Amino acid sequence: DGGREDWIDALRAQGVEVDIAALYQRQPVEPDPLERARLRDWVKDRAPMFCVLTQSGPVRSLCAMPEARGLMDFATALVIHQRIADAARGAGFQQVLLIDPGEDALAAALE
Repeated sequence: DGGREDWIDALRAQGVEVDIAALYQRQPVEPDPLERARLRDWVKDRAPMFCVLTQSGPVRSLCAMPEARGLMDFATALVIHQRIADAARGAGFQQVLLIDPGEDALAAALE
């Protein structure tokens, strides 16, 4: 629920019968004050940082947080899809690395 649905219309246009069942719902998480303070400290320290971003919506939410101001200047965004890479660049990330999905690809990117 809340995801892209253009692919459903594309399948139907090809004559495919599509039944829909909402089994997952995206809901933003509001970080607690301790997490926000930790983010602010990370940004202040400007230590090497990787942000693993698996959806484009959270990219905008992260970058809109006052505690994240300046993060996009030095952190590397690791993303699993071109659309998320575009969102990360649009939000101001200077370093964006497109990786394959999965733990092995993530581990390789971090190395």
